[in-house]
Amino acid sequence: MIDGSGRISLDYSPESLERFKIMENFENLRRQGIVELDANWNVKSVASGRQVLIDPKDIRFSQKSVGYMSSDGVNNLDTTGKTARVAPERIVPMDVVVMPDGRLTSVDNRRLAAGQLYEADKVNVVIRGSADPLLPEEVRRFSWEQYDAKTWGDAALIRVFKQGREFRETFRVGSPVMPLIKNAPVDPMYFLIRHLRNAGDKGTEMIIREVRLKLDPGELPSGFAYPVSFLEFVDIFPRVKEWYEPWGIIADVEANNMWSESFGRPLIQFAQAWHEDMLACFVVDGSSDPSVVVINPWQQRMVDGKAERYCMLREQFPNFTAWFDWMRDSELVRDRAADRAEEARDMSAERPR
Repeated sequence: MIDGSGRISLDYSPESLERFKIMENFENLRRQGIVELDANWNVKSVASGRQVLIDPKDIRFSQKSVGYMSSDGVNNLDTTGKTARVAPERIVPMDVVVMPDGRLTSVDNRRLAAGQLYEADKVNVVIRGSADPLLPEEVRRFSWEQYDAKTWGDAALIRVFKQGREFRETFRVGSPVMPLIKNAPVDPMYFLIRHLRNAGDKGTEMIIREVRLKLDPGELPSGFAYPVSFLEFVDIFPRVKEWYEPWGIIADVEANNMWSESFGRPLIQFAQAWHEDMLACFVVDGSSDPSVVVINPWQQRMVDGKAERYCMLREQFPNFTAWFDWMRDSELVRDRAADRAEEARDMSAERPR
């Protein structure tokens, strides 16, 4: 080992070996031009915002499962993987975060899974420092219930935390394990690697915020009032919210302005599918029973070789009741219920008899 003064040290304690491992990780990033280090391997700077092509095997996942289909409903894991293999620069770059252990963790897991499954030599990424602040619209994307994301490091950690106790205790800042591919065609290529490896990371403290379920009348636009069906659901939501995960009720007056501008019509956000890139919003149309749209304001597409963000319409419904029926019976909610049941069985099996 080399100590802070540059002298050789024969310290083989677990702490020293862990420090050497982290130094080695950061040196690997330095060789790729992702970080700049000082003489003692401390990080001087991160190439934040830089778009690069790197080996997908050098990137960890932040989720235990991904969907086969992309959020645009057009591309799937196969089409993305095949493109990544021959022309990775044509894929919308994924955001990868330089974590404190000197390794990279992606917050865009489906594209990473596609690149790894198809053994792409390189994938298209944008580098993010763990302390880099999120833009306001990104704060809304990566926060989860009362856990507030302010930086890219928060975004990765909250996404890991959301995957459940076993995942977050085993892979504290990112997982090397291929996620389960949900709703994939029957094909032996799609499988879950079931062994778990301890990443040896320390975790972090999360920022807690207050989650509002509805806005005050003075915060609503003139002529708009929440429909009675929504207000009745809000009254019982704190007692039944687990039934409807990953959807949660959340009001955000600042977000209303952002989503209205990107969608092109005045909207009132009332629900979010946490970490699924979906929002449900009332359309301000003067009706006492307003229509509802489900949007993805973080959707991206490649335009002239650069990623461009736009607001994509996912679904639309005549009113809150129609949206609620769709949400309640959706595959997302059914899958989360199955995950909860599995977690309950695991916890029951761990209790002493």
